[in-house]
Amino acid sequence: MACIDECDENGEILRHDHQVAPIGCFVRNNSTYDTFNGLKMLNSPSRPGLIFPDPYTNQNYHIVGFCLKTCIDLKFNYAAVENGVNCRCGYADALQSYTKVDDDNTCNLLCTSNTLTGKVTYPCGGKGAYTVYKAEIQDYTAPYNITIEEKLNIMFNIDKDKKMYPHYKGCIQDDRFCGKRVLGNSCLSSESMTVDECIDNCRKDNYKFAGLEARIQCFCGNSYDSINRIIGSEHCRASCPGNNSQICGGIWALNQLKKKGLFQMGKMKRMLSYVCINDYILRQDPQVAP
Repeated sequence: MACIDECDENGEILRHDHQVAPIGCFVRNNSTYDTFNGLKMLNSPSRPGLIFPDPYTNQNYHIVGFCLKTCIDLKFNYAAVENGVNCRCGYADALQSYTKVDDDNTCNLLCTSNTLTGKVTYPCGGKGAYTVYKAEIQDYTAPYNITIEEKLNIMFNIDKDKKMYPHYKGCIQDDRFCGKRVLGNSCLSSESMTVDECIDNCRKDNYKFAGLEARIQCFCGNSYDSINRIIGSEHCRASCPGNNSQICGGIWALNQLKKKGLFQMGKMKRMLSYVCINDYILRQDPQVAP
C-alpha cells in the first residue's frame, strides 16, 4: 500500500510507538569480561570496512526504537541503552557480567519522542547504567532463515564485490523531515518487500531511481543528491521480509538501484538520526543484485 508521511509541529516525520517495557536497570559487576559485547563480536578481519561501533552512539532522542531495531536486525537477544545515547546489543548470556539495580536512582534518564499516537517516554539508562530491553518488537521480526554470518557477508559483499553486485551504489542517509526525502516521488509499503518488488514498482511508473528503507518501504524518484549522505554499510542492515538474503535499507537509510538509459533505480534506507540509502543501478538487462 502507499505510505504517506505524517509530521509533528516541527515537520519531523512521526514514527510508530513500539510499546515495549524494559526488563530492568543493570550495571557492570566485578567480572573482567563484558558479556554485553555483541556488536563488537560482529567485527571481523575478513570483512574490512564493515565496522560496528560498540556502543553504537545515536544523539537523536529516538534512541530506544533505534537500538531495538538495530539489535533485532542483527539477531541479538537483548538491547541496552546507556546515558540516553549509547546502544549496545547482546546475546542470551549478555547479563552475566551485569547486576540489576534500583531503576529510579541509577537509570534516571527518560527519552521522549513524538509518535503517531502522541508523545511517548521510555527509560534510557543513566551514566554507566543500562536500561535493558528484550530485542523484541511487535510486527518487526529478526531475519528467520539466514545466519548472522551469512547476513554479514551479504552486507560486506554488496558494497565490495562489484562483480557479484555490479549495480549497487551504497548506503545513503535519508532526511527525517516531511517533503525532504532523498527519493520523494512515490512510496510503497509492503510486509513482503523485496528488492525485486521495489524495482518493479518504480519501473512501472518510469522512475529513474528506486530505494528501499526501514525493511518494508520502497521509494521512487528521478534524481537524488548523495553529497554528504553516503554512510557505512553497517547502517543498511534490515533484511527484506520477502527475501532475507536481500538488504532493504535501515533506519532512515536507503539501499538504491540504478539503471542506465530508461531507468535508474535504487533502494533506500531511512533513519531518524541516521539515514542510510543502499543504491543499486539497474542496467539494460533485467538482472539486478539483491
